[in-house]
Amino acid sequence: MPVPALLQGRLRLPVVGSPLFIVSNPDLVIAQCKAGIVGSFPALNARPKEQLQIWLRRISSGLAACDHAAPFAVNQIVHASNDRLGHDMEVCERFRVPIVITSLFYISPVFYPVEMIPVEAQPFYYLNPVVGLLRLFHVVLYEGGWPSATLLAGVSVTAIVTCAVGHGIFKRCKESCVEIA
Repeated sequence: MPVPALLQGRLRLPVVGSPLFIVSNPDLVIAQCKAGIVGSFPALNARPKEQLQIWLRRISSGLAACDHAAPFAVNQIVHASNDRLGHDMEVCERFRVPIVITSLFYISPVFYPVEMIPVEAQPFYYLNPVVGLLRLFHVVLYEGGWPSATLLAGVSVTAIVTCAVGHGIFKRCKESCVEIA
């Protein structure tokens, strides 16, 4: 795999400085980048949230005069519990942060209700064909109820369509499949 253009000729070592909770700050990130590794920090370290743009301005100006510095990264906690995510991503976009690291994101909320996903991300969640099945389990296991007829019908239709599509693909590709006797 080729080295991304953003990193070519800018790294002394192929290392990302770990975004350490509470410890990572602009001075550490600047030092890491000047030393030739990707410096990083969790966005949530900049508290209150207005501090994030101050940090990014400081890092950008601290690295501007150093043309051999490695790029920096901001770690975003992409979890329903992070109520700052929208704000922080907008600030990162405005400052053109070179690398964004994401952590703690599960696209299918198996262990939490869909209502915990930010409203703007919920349409993407519903593109997952397993959504109905997860909802069935949530209703029975977490809410202690019975799934609605609509939910059962939706899961049944999804299962039938998935099986039909899978069967069609298999029939079309059967000649290239290995048969086990």
